Amino acid sequence: MQHQSIKRRDFLKWSGIAGGAAMLAPSLLVGCSPQQEPLSQTSDAPDTSGYIMDAVSDGLPYGADKVCPVMCTNGDACGELHCGAAYVKDGAIIHYEGCLESHNKGGLCARGMTGLDIIYHPDRIKYPMRRTNEKGVKGEFERISWEEAIETISEAMAKAIREEGPQTIAAGFAHPGNYASNSTAAVFCKLFNASSPLGPDCWHDLQFGPSVTLGDMYHSLEADPLDSKLIILWGENTTLSKPQEWAASYGRAMHEFGAKLVVIDSRVSETANKANIYLPVRPGTDAYVALAMANVIIEENLQDQEFIDAHTYGYDEFAALVKKYTPEEVQKISWAPADKIREIARLYAKTKPALIAIGRGGNSAGGKNSNAGWMMSRAITCLIGLCGQAGVKGSGVSIETSSGNPGNLFYHWPKSLQMTAPAAGIKPLIEATQKANPGIWGKRDLLYKREPFGYRVYINNGNFAASSGNQDDAEEAFKKIDLVVVNNRLIHWTASAFADILLPVASWAEQYTFRPDWEAMAMTPPAIEPLFESVSDVEVYRRISNALAKKLDLGDNVWPFETDEDYMTVFVANDKIKSEYKKRADEGLDAFKEYADITFNQVLSHPEGVPNPFYAGLEDFVPFKAKVYSYNNRVPSDVDPESIWFPTDGDTGKLLFKADFLPEQSGGILPALPIPSEPDDSYYASGNPIESGDWNLSSPVSNGFKYVAVGKAHSFWQFLSFNQNLDGGPASLFLRKAFIDAAEPCVKINPADGSDLGIENGDIVIIESQYGKMENLKAILTETVMPGTVVPPTHWGINQSKLYQTSRSLESVEPKLRGKILPPFVGEFGNDERRGAGGITNQTGALCKIYKA
Repeated sequence: MQHQSIKRRDFLKWSGIAGGAAMLAPSLLVGCSPQQEPLSQTSDAPDTSGYIMDAVSDGLPYGADKVCPVMCTNGDACGELHCGAAYVKDGAIIHYEGCLESHNKGGLCARGMTGLDIIYHPDRIKYPMRRTNEKGVKGEFERISWEEAIETISEAMAKAIREEGPQTIAAGFAHPGNYASNSTAAVFCKLFNASSPLGPDCWHDLQFGPSVTLGDMYHSLEADPLDSKLIILWGENTTLSKPQEWAASYGRAMHEFGAKLVVIDSRVSETANKANIYLPVRPGTDAYVALAMANVIIEENLQDQEFIDAHTYGYDEFAALVKKYTPEEVQKISWAPADKIREIARLYAKTKPALIAIGRGGNSAGGKNSNAGWMMSRAITCLIGLCGQAGVKGSGVSIETSSGNPGNLFYHWPKSLQMTAPAAGIKPLIEATQKANPGIWGKRDLLYKREPFGYRVYINNGNFAASSGNQDDAEEAFKKIDLVVVNNRLIHWTASAFADILLPVASWAEQYTFRPDWEAMAMTPPAIEPLFESVSDVEVYRRISNALAKKLDLGDNVWPFETDEDYMTVFVANDKIKSEYKKRADEGLDAFKEYADITFNQVLSHPEGVPNPFYAGLEDFVPFKAKVYSYNNRVPSDVDPESIWFPTDGDTGKLLFKADFLPEQSGGILPALPIPSEPDDSYYASGNPIESGDWNLSSPVSNGFKYVAVGKAHSFWQFLSFNQNLDGGPASLFLRKAFIDAAEPCVKINPADGSDLGIENGDIVIIESQYGKMENLKAILTETVMPGTVVPPTHWGINQSKLYQTSRSLESVEPKLRGKILPPFVGEFGNDERRGAGGITNQTGALCKIYKA
């Protein structure tokens, strides 16, 4: 029985189309940087229009004086060590393209190709500005001097400190493309005991599942999938989020080494178009599908029993659980065709090595009363133990490859030693007077509830009011903050509607930019001087810190770094890093000989990156072998270092089908077995109908909220809420012309649903959920959308998060328990303290209705 809101004929017809929909979604020409006229500039911007055709045969292309590699942070998280090449003439960038010498080998994604668009955008924040109208509406600002801006900020901070304490000041960054930027706020917070603000909702639940089942997270290197015979991309659209890595990794594995590709997603994504098998799934029901696959594997006796007996715990209880999750029953709930579930299950069990890469697709489907978000990765990773897909290259799991390269390998690369290096050793100048509740939930309480205290001053580059939780709740919270400061290149929705002060910051081409990777780290210097009155991120916090200290009579020049170069040197040539480089050189490793006495300038001379000394000797690294976890006394001395060993709770070395510690550590709230949970917006009256036996539809569905929103569906033109203009859309005219949904906010609807609703292409429509509505959306009818679902705009400022709740997963667990649910991080740089995860807001799977405006 198909779910009651979709005609079975339309659904089955769509399933067949979707499986081979090779031409339905756009493709990207990686590495083709179109030559275009620069955008028109305001009178005080450099005029580059006369240079574009001045190429000379006996000099550099485009008549440039020099070509500078610049770390590309225009797309933020799409690639760690990607560089653009800035062609500079007379102090202005006249041409911009991919850098051949860097990790991306000359390729840039659609976002990266708009670099010149953004650097010289006429709407850049050119000088400090102050709001002149009320908050909550499109901002009106007047120009002020840097001195006035710093005086206003430091005075408000000093007042807050004197009256309530430094913890009422929040300073941070949201997904900084320049990793050094984030640490500037960390230094400030350390100096003054300020709070770090609630960050963007990304992958908090995604890391929870594998930490329970496997004991750790792993993120594949680009070369790992080349050993895979089967790759399952589950909720991940790699061709869009990381196109260069797709070409070098999964794409190469398919076309050069013959790997099969399966994509499981709620829409026919760009990556799904390339798959051998595509499986559609209702948002938030991924765990059901994983258990249905397990059902097929066990019922057909395809499991690896030898592996199960040797390396897992709780198999009998898990097998009993999945017995009732047949593909036919799960199809009713997940809308995933039973025959395709069976096909994929058999393929995974019979094909070794096989890799499952889990992205953010179902990660944010949970909420206060639902485990759907974290249960996605929990249930999926159980398939690894069922089929023995661990211990060899090309097998296992890869977590969150839509973000940076392997930064999740806490056990043997101390990324934190680099990221926190500038703040290390700094002693606070003042003491906090109150403490917030722990974890992400505590930060949520500070912003939304102002408990046990509220923010008085808030400084951030991010677009939080538009990108997290329910937008109406976020907007009300920001109105209550005394002073909101946004330091950015452009005025996004949060800046426009809520900022009291705007600070102009330099682009990635105008300041030192640093990014670390697992195998390497790289830094690029400024190609040009900061434009207008913009300054580096380091300089912003230097000025604020010194002014605040002076007002509090704490001394002059408290900022511990005299120059930007001094600050950046700490990342690449601090004592710990230098000792590791020397150690590798002394060990006779050729790649490290020239870096035995590594310097700041050496790193700058290698835009492709210098080798990471903590990675040395790990080229044959295979996760979940005992030797990887032979630190902190986690692995017993009698265990063979080459044997499979999972660093799960209890140090038994077993993969946990059943995690007894979950109910113990959560006060009985979280289940030991991976029992699927409906999203907070349940389609069924009593939640999971296989467990409850109640197949009646929920009240919202019965009352017309029968369409499911596919949230956070990224596009080629936008990956995160960066480089947005006042209307909430992308600032780049290049992108607005190239992509229809970048020109104005759009909602994508399946044609069969459009016909039922009387909606045609181009109609202006409204999407309404139980929590809010998105208005003035242009309808796009497309077969890439699953019947019964709609794909709302994801990165359109005021029209971004109106459909979703503010509640967070694991909220029902007692606050004192949330931060100690999971076992400690493992490895040389781990510790012995239990930790928390989860806490993401529900931003997909919301039930909604759609109608003409």
